[in-house]
Amino acid sequence: KSLDAMGSFPGYSVKTGDARGAYTQALLPGAEAWVTLPENRWPKQWVGKFHRPVVRLWVALYGHVDAGDYWEGHCEKQLFSVGWVRLAEEWPGVFWHPKTRSMLIVYVDDFKLAARHGEHDALWKAIRGVIDMDPETVDGRFLGCTHERFTTTAKHVSGMLDNHPLYHPRQKQGGASAAKAGTTPTAELVARIYDPNRKVSVVVYNMEKFADDCVNVFCELAGYAKAKVGTAPTPFLDEANDPLLVSEEHPTDHPVAPSAKAGVNVASSAKAGTNIVGAGTGKLSKIACNVLMKNMYIARFARPDLLRAVGVLSTMITKWDLSCDRKLLRIIRYINGTTSWRQIGFVGDGPDELELGLFSDADFAGDRATMKSTSGVFLA
Repeated sequence: KSLDAMGSFPGYSVKTGDARGAYTQALLPGAEAWVTLPENRWPKQWVGKFHRPVVRLWVALYGHVDAGDYWEGHCEKQLFSVGWVRLAEEWPGVFWHPKTRSMLIVYVDDFKLAARHGEHDALWKAIRGVIDMDPETVDGRFLGCTHERFTTTAKHVSGMLDNHPLYHPRQKQGGASAAKAGTTPTAELVARIYDPNRKVSVVVYNMEKFADDCVNVFCELAGYAKAKVGTAPTPFLDEANDPLLVSEEHPTDHPVAPSAKAGVNVASSAKAGTNIVGAGTGKLSKIACNVLMKNMYIARFARPDLLRAVGVLSTMITKWDLSCDRKLLRIIRYINGTTSWRQIGFVGDGPDELELGLFSDADFAGDRATMKSTSGVFLA
């Protein structure tokens, strides 16, 4: 998101590229490794002469336990040689080019670069000089997410701009009492400070297909008919009933087949109103990790509305109970009804006009089972 924001600055753009056979561009140091070759890789003079010959492995072939580390080290060394430096130790795989003030992300063999329009060709040419790369393309898809870019004016995104916390100050202590007494509230309205006609660059993160896959994977593993999934207005169960068993159907009440792939017991759950916290292992415990990790990917990448529900439920993987079954089904129902939702980001200011904002908050005894509270921060 930081790179996409930078690429949306006036005069900047984003391009992506792929390294060819990334791992095999790095040598394999350390202890010798020997491998057998499939016959379709044998030289002609070997045919009929050898039986399962072994050869020395010289490059970091994908599948070797250390191949990823060797490629990462090789890639960094090559990028350093053409002027890139690490942006921060806390952000591995993120690089900064001081001379051109450009930003680069490397994720295995995927490269993504934000730079001024006139700098791209030279930067990519330098990278191709030290790393074997396919030709770069305009940013359109990266790590499974489709990026849709366009420009508009601030008035067309005013609905999001007007939600800025700056425009909604909290009342001072006693403000609510004063309002009841008929006096003027202490928190006065703040005038909008943006120009509605200012041009803004918009990035839309489209993961609709991935969201639909999340529902399909759940149904396939749980043996649950997709037609029975339905939708939900939020990813959370009603807190007034949680952690008591609520009246929502159990995901195994409508099995597709007598036995699901994950071995889910298709018997009906306990009756509504029964306290089930810690009461036995949930029927979806064997597939919970698979389903939640897929959900976590889309939550982190383009659906922050899922982060809280998926993150909290992920802490229950090793202590999964029947209430977790219902929470997981609730998340899947919510995703099923919001597959077309997008995350939208936009920038209308130059880098010198931006400032950081840090927001903190905490719930109160948000974990109904342990009565523990959770705090968190948001940096924007």
